[in-house]
Amino acid sequence: MSYIYRKIEDTYVVWYTPANRYMQLQEPAFRILEDRSNELTDSQIVGNCAYQFKLEKGEAQRFVMEVTDQLQSLTSNYTEVNIVSPFDDTIHYAHQKWFTARYYLINGMNFRFRYSHPALEEMIHPGFEYLENKLPQSKAIHTFDLYYWDELAILQTDGQNRWKCPSSEPEHFVGLVFMQMMNCIHHLTDAHWMGAVHASAVSGGNGTVLFTAPSGSGKSTFAAMLMNKGYQVLSDDFSPISLNQSKVFPFPEGISVKNRSLYILQSYFPSLAKKEISLPYDIKEVFLPLTTGELPPPAPVSAIVFLQYNPYVEVELKKVPNLEVMDLFLQQLWLPPTDEVASRFMDWYFQIPCYTLAYSNNAKAINSLSKLFNP
Repeated sequence: MSYIYRKIEDTYVVWYTPANRYMQLQEPAFRILEDRSNELTDSQIVGNCAYQFKLEKGEAQRFVMEVTDQLQSLTSNYTEVNIVSPFDDTIHYAHQKWFTARYYLINGMNFRFRYSHPALEEMIHPGFEYLENKLPQSKAIHTFDLYYWDELAILQTDGQNRWKCPSSEPEHFVGLVFMQMMNCIHHLTDAHWMGAVHASAVSGGNGTVLFTAPSGSGKSTFAAMLMNKGYQVLSDDFSPISLNQSKVFPFPEGISVKNRSLYILQSYFPSLAKKEISLPYDIKEVFLPLTTGELPPPAPVSAIVFLQYNPYVEVELKKVPNLEVMDLFLQQLWLPPTDEVASRFMDWYFQIPCYTLAYSNNAKAINSLSKLFNP
């Protein structure tokens, strides 16, 4: 099978395996894809298209060629790149010199992180500094060693498993570290996860809402304001979703507060005023604690909200079709390219209501969300 699909009204949402691509198709394009996947000849596909959709043969032929060319282009342009992969070399690890070691107490478990370079520490430590622990090394339940070798960033966990990632791809390396932390925190494996969303997961009442937006759009600021109002933030920027139960799992990295948000949030969190004054001139980011170390249980998602700060709109919360915002959501989502994940993802995504929230008035925006937390 070269594709998996779900039909939503008159649209076929397709995961096209050869290109690792989600597409939205309508008739007769979907039938052409179907015939191509069944390895029909060109003349058979043209004949089927003309007969099923009452087209002239020439028109059907042109349409089949257009769809076929697009599919071939997607396939030929797709190159599977394993940015993160296992790493077997043990020689260089034995000779590593560690820049620093940090200990973090998370869910009753002590994690030891060793960094070979300040740049590696800067990727991870600031978001977990509030959980830092000074227990001796013998008390560490899990160990994470991060180091550079040649042009690679290497992660070793618990003295056994190793992965490599190009040092030029720091976001992928951080994602690798976070996923392995999730496995240790929740006693799970990579196979347990459907994916991870670049979103804030916030719980309150009976529901958990995913707030997503491109970086720099105020998502973390909004999560911090909700936390100040008594809501529980399960995760700020990295929200893993389980495969079988499709629940969002908590992740304890602190809420990232940057630049102008430092001033906006000082009225909500007076401690930020002191932190901002003490920041070096070239650093404009601090992290608000999410937890005292104990994490809440995973929760089902009751809604997805696409945030947009708009200085010309006080507040406008609008329900939108899932199809309309699917491409936006996929841009903020990492999914393993497997048939099982594609199938589970579409079943999950299309049963969750989606909203857009345009706002400039923080208080009114928060008040407008109450119904989403109590569906």
